[in-house]
Amino acid sequence: MKKFYILTLGLLLGVANVFAQDEVDETFQFVKADGTVVPDGSVLTVTKYEEDPIQGPVMYTGLYVKCNGNYKIDPTSIDWTQKKDNGRVQLCFPMLCKDLEGTSGQTDKGTLLNDPMDLQSEWFPTAPGKATVTYQLNTYEYDGDDAWGFPIYIISGKGAKITVNFVYDPTGAGISNATSSNTVSTEYYDMTGRKINEPGKGLYIKKSTLANGSVKAQKVVLK
Repeated sequence: MKKFYILTLGLLLGVANVFAQDEVDETFQFVKADGTVVPDGSVLTVTKYEEDPIQGPVMYTGLYVKCNGNYKIDPTSIDWTQKKDNGRVQLCFPMLCKDLEGTSGQTDKGTLLNDPMDLQSEWFPTAPGKATVTYQLNTYEYDGDDAWGFPIYIISGKGAKITVNFVYDPTGAGISNATSSNTVSTEYYDMTGRKINEPGKGLYIKKSTLANGSVKAQKVVLK
């Protein structure tokens, strides 16, 4: 009988571990511009695109990341996977702008610049096609200091995981979704805030003024 109890306890602990592993950490969440939470496991399709005068067609996720803790202190990062027909996918979250290389990877960790913060991930297609990108948020916890007194953080939880399907079709149905007519002007600034009239390769702040008077600013890497 004792063996039966031990076996039962082991099974219960095993089930508990499975549930613990599947639990989604909600310290950080994906949200839309209006603050609506995008649930874990969501699959989104993006067909709208803009015509950037320098980089050509660009498609945005339209997603933001919200922190339910202290966004100035709590670090995060993103695990990503990608599969694309052409072009490049860029991710400027949470700190540095990088083109995603290979099929999977993880961004550097960092804190949010504001809350919520634009995910700042775009696909720059070079021809009609599709790009599928998954993003999963990571949560970190403090794990002491290193020999030089700098804090050490380790991943303590996995957050929401979503998939974005970018579909670029400049002809047919896709052309009606083009948002280039909504963009009145586009300006580029270097990281010190100085306006650049003819930007070359490098990291810039792209400022887009839309027809409704709103202004959109984001970090971009020009190739």
